Amino acid sequence: MSSPSPALCAAAAASCSTPLRVASPVVRFRRPAPVVSAARASASAAPAVSDDLVLRIAEQLEDSVAASSPLLDPLRSASALSLLSTRWPTRRSNEAYRFTDISYLRSLPISLPSQEAPAVAPPASPYASHIHFSDGVLTSSLGAHVSALADLPPGHVRDRAAAALAASAGFADKDLFYDFNAVGAKDVVVVHVPEGVSMADDPVHIMFSYSGCGDGSMIMSNPRVLVVAEKGAEVAIIEEHFGQEDGGCYWANPVMEIIVEEDAKVVHSYVQQQSFAAAHTKWTVVQQLRRNKRFILGDAKV
Repeated sequence: MSSPSPALCAAAAASCSTPLRVASPVVRFRRPAPVVSAARASASAAPAVSDDLVLRIAEQLEDSVAASSPLLDPLRSASALSLLSTRWPTRRSNEAYRFTDISYLRSLPISLPSQEAPAVAPPASPYASHIHFSDGVLTSSLGAHVSALADLPPGHVRDRAAAALAASAGFADKDLFYDFNAVGAKDVVVVHVPEGVSMADDPVHIMFSYSGCGDGSMIMSNPRVLVVAEKGAEVAIIEEHFGQEDGGCYWANPVMEIIVEEDAKVVHSYVQQQSFAAAHTKWTVVQQLRRNKRFILGDAKV
């Protein structure tokens, strides 16, 4: 049993007290012709990127999520701006990737999933609370305290999710792949456990299924999950990734953000069963109080 590579799975600790920010104008990479895209028009004013690949991928991602929740705008705008000056990580330029060569991702054409029926059907979940993403597209979210961001009604839970996403816009330790996810996430699943509520015996099963593309391109998916455990709450998260074992070629780029408030407890299990032809760049970001040591990576199987 081994844990995910630190180059592909990272955790950061920070305070949860950042207030909700006023949404700033959304940065756009591409505008209708004949206007030059914002990314390219601003390139002369921002530090140069390594090449055009980052901008091309960002433009593809932006075009694929033309309609999304306005609650994502602060995060999406901040990451779009960051991508103007973020270089592609190499083994020499980035310590986190010193032992991980990801240059091969540059040699394959990138495609994005459609909104059609899932290409890979998930196994039946044994848990009442379960979530399924197919190639980054949310297909179902069922159970207590589980909802898509776009479906949250006005109120405390929606405001808490909005504040958390706005705070994520200022995450100082993010990298290129975190920003790709922020720009390309079509929706966010929110697992919000209210104060004092225990879901330790009713785990939330989050399933990510991936498929390959037969045209020689690599399907890139950017699912995103936000978990908030309020004061004294308890929740168990089972995160499972699976794809075609017969050589499906895809790029999984998920982000999971977990907020653990005072005296709350989160147990996180992580399982990968994926194609050997796949790429998996994964961020797990944990925010907890310094005196709260109640986030537990209960099991990691790769």
